[in-house]
Amino acid sequence: MYQVQKDLCIGCGTCVEACPEGAITLQEERAHIDLSLCTDCGVCHDVCPNEAIVRISEREEVTAVAKGAGVVGPRPAEAPSSEIITVRVPPPPAVEEPRPALAEAILPAVGATLAFIGRELGPRLLRLATEWIDDRLAQPAERERAATRRPATGRGRGAGRQQRRRRRGGRRRG
Repeated sequence: MYQVQKDLCIGCGTCVEACPEGAITLQEERAHIDLSLCTDCGVCHDVCPNEAIVRISEREEVTAVAKGAGVVGPRPAEAPSSEIITVRVPPPPAVEEPRPALAEAILPAVGATLAFIGRELGPRLLRLATEWIDDRLAQPAERERAATRRPATGRGRGAGRQQRRRRRGGRRRG
């Protein structure tokens, strides 16, 4: 059930134009809701620029009557009273659309990146790693071979008989 707060209503007529049932009229330059025609669609409440139209639930209406506050608003079967007590109802909490979790938002990008790495970079990195390992394993073997080879110039330790003769000045015959 909706009710107009007379002190907030400026009589602009926005709610009158918006009501699909024609339940709102302007009386004495203020909006008036005919509860027998009102279907509680809430369009008037949504379009009111001054928030002069408020929703009154059945539970709040019964509570107000039980506390002795009187009738909150005229019921369709009753005649309107001259005094209306208005009860402000806090607006319902706004329902926010749930945002996707951070992981759900990032997951497609991470998946695409991993697919690229696996398809493009993985084979290249594997080839480079095997070449590096082969080079490292081959280096000690080359060092060993170089240490066991005799020098081509004949210099160094163990150069042999020919080198010794050259140092002495030639061959000895004799």
